[in-house]
Amino acid sequence: MYQIAIVGKPSPLRFQLSKTLQTNPTYHLLTYSSPGQMLEAIDKYGLSAIVFSLDALGRAQMKQLEFIDSNFRSVPLLLVAPRIPDDLRFELSKCSFDNIRILDSRFEIADVSAVVGKLGNGEPVFHRAHCRYRTHQTGEIAGNLGSHSRVRLINISQGGVQLELRDLEAIYDDTVLLHVRSSHRPHPTTVRAEVRWQDPKTRRVGLRFMEGAEQRPMMLL
Repeated sequence: MYQIAIVGKPSPLRFQLSKTLQTNPTYHLLTYSSPGQMLEAIDKYGLSAIVFSLDALGRAQMKQLEFIDSNFRSVPLLLVAPRIPDDLRFELSKCSFDNIRILDSRFEIADVSAVVGKLGNGEPVFHRAHCRYRTHQTGEIAGNLGSHSRVRLINISQGGVQLELRDLEAIYDDTVLLHVRSSHRPHPTTVRAEVRWQDPKTRRVGLRFMEGAEQRPMMLL
């Protein structure tokens, strides 16, 4: 059983975090309204991770993160904010924080449980340079070596896309063409992408859009 602390003033976001984490039966949740209350619980309950519900994340908070990361190493921290500005998100992706991870509650609330689990197990979690958006688009993927599959897009960002294969067990190409159909557009969108990872169990693949992929903003619509 993982002991997970949720810290933050009573708010819709704190309630949403609690509701999301309660879906994992291996999590035992402890809720605190202030960091002072939470500090007393670290040794008492042997916390596996701490989730902070923030009112906002801006330049002022960014200046405090290095100090917190350097001086608070006993438990991994996940900070969830209502909005992370694009410039701060890109800056976070370049930072090398050892103990802090940050998510945007508008688009990444569904990832909170999985990220907490990885943090509790000591697995690496990297800051994303681009926010991910859920999508329900379909299309096809084709590689230079002849691999081909119908796909369902899971989520998408300005930097890449996660999709689910429908016809193949694996994609054997380093680079592929992704053709995406949508009821919002009269014609399919095509973009060249690089295969970054794939999971044979879930048949999911992560693609990173290649430089010069002019069509990719259209896929966000």
